[in-house]
Amino acid sequence: MKKIISFTLFLVFCFLFLISPVHASYPQSYSDYQFQYSQYRLAYQNYQIAKSAFLTYKTLSTQNEALEKMRHTLLKRTDVLTAYLTLIWEKMAITESLDKETANAFQGIAQKEQAWLTDNQKKISAASNMADLNTAADEFTSRHSQISKEANLGITQILFAKTNLTYSKSGDFFGRVSETLSRLENLGEDTTFYRRGLSSAQAKADLYLDKKEAAGKETELIRTQKTLQEGLEYIRESTNNLKEILNTITGL
Repeated sequence: MKKIISFTLFLVFCFLFLISPVHASYPQSYSDYQFQYSQYRLAYQNYQIAKSAFLTYKTLSTQNEALEKMRHTLLKRTDVLTAYLTLIWEKMAITESLDKETANAFQGIAQKEQAWLTDNQKKISAASNMADLNTAADEFTSRHSQISKEANLGITQILFAKTNLTYSKSGDFFGRVSETLSRLENLGEDTTFYRRGLSSAQAKADLYLDKKEAAGKETELIRTQKTLQEGLEYIRESTNNLKEILNTITGL
């Protein structure tokens, strides 16, 4: 009996959705993704139990049970991937500074792949023996690399948009801090401590720029995402440092 692979694809995207703006359909899409993934994991666990029983007893009843559990797992697996693609598109739709053309292009890709997944589900449901079920599973495996690449490209586009926007907003804080410190210095105030904080914030912003440049040179999308995420953390830390300086000076 062929082993069903438990994909890690469905785990790598979650961190992007822990903090996000409110959007009419987005929370529902995220909830649906979480639900479908939990159902897939449960189905896979039940399949493993049925498979073990079949390999132990090798009876017709245990074989049929394993066959049905495998079918159910394959169906749930396509449900997760369908929800996953919807989730990416919903995230793109609410990502500030990501142009609509890019989001709409991914929506078209997602709908095409979801139509393929629906057809694959029909084959899984119609299969009456292990050979036909394995054929449908193999078709999914062959298609999976393409879908994974398309999904990861969408994630990368989201991250580029998020980092660019965060860096753009940090420019306003740099301007406000510099202006405030200059005003204090004109009044004879000692701003040495705050200047050190400003230099630290600038150093983190420079590290972000280094990460962004490195991400643009990466050839693997997963590595690009990791590098962009590291850069995003640097520019967030830089912005937070600037906010702390302003808060300390102005008491706002």
